[in-house]
Amino acid sequence: MAEVKKINGKYTISAPEIFIDGDLTVSGTTTTVDTDNTTIKDNVIVLNNGEEGAGVTHVDGTAGIKIDRGTVDSATLQWNETDLAWEHKIGSSFSITRGLDPVDPNDYATRNYVDNNFGGAAGTVAGSNTEIQFNDNGSFGASSNLTWDGSTVNVTGNITSTSVISSVDVEATGILALSDLGSPPPGATAGKTKLYAGTPDAGGTGLFFQNTTDNDELVSKRKAIVYGIIF
Repeated sequence: MAEVKKINGKYTISAPEIFIDGDLTVSGTTTTVDTDNTTIKDNVIVLNNGEEGAGVTHVDGTAGIKIDRGTVDSATLQWNETDLAWEHKIGSSFSITRGLDPVDPNDYATRNYVDNNFGGAAGTVAGSNTEIQFNDNGSFGASSNLTWDGSTVNVTGNITSTSVISSVDVEATGILALSDLGSPPPGATAGKTKLYAGTPDAGGTGLFFQNTTDNDELVSKRKAIVYGIIF
């Protein structure tokens, strides 16, 4: 049979140990546990219990664990309902969170992991300041054959991969400068026409082509007129 005892003043129970054989419900606005060692068997602790709204609607929309740091700002691990994010804070500012380097694709990346795999501890990148960066099997690389000086992309050597320029239409504004390839001329490649620069010859342009069957120089307008008159 339920029994109610009402006490108007402070009620103190003093004993070496107190056992409560049954559920304990404490109704009030403040519960204080003043112990040096607290052991809780539950594997899940529910915070913000009894929420009746959608999400955390109490006060500022956050719920979490706060650590009292005395005369300085408290540290908190809290859920932010507005941003739908977990936050680690000291006072109102975000704090540093530390952990091991990731081993699984879903693990968070540490700064040490990023520094060692994507540019170095000082945030440096591969190559010189003008070299264009590229990803090389998970790390950054660079090539002195591909540079950018702030206004011009410089390519030294041959662009041989069909995936380098994959757009159907390539448009360039300004000057396209082709360095003299020298000799020998490039060999023929099935299904491709190569355009390159060389020492001007009878065509007067110094602009040559190599297709699957021919290797010749494009003719300038002046030369074409002269040849037309002669022939």
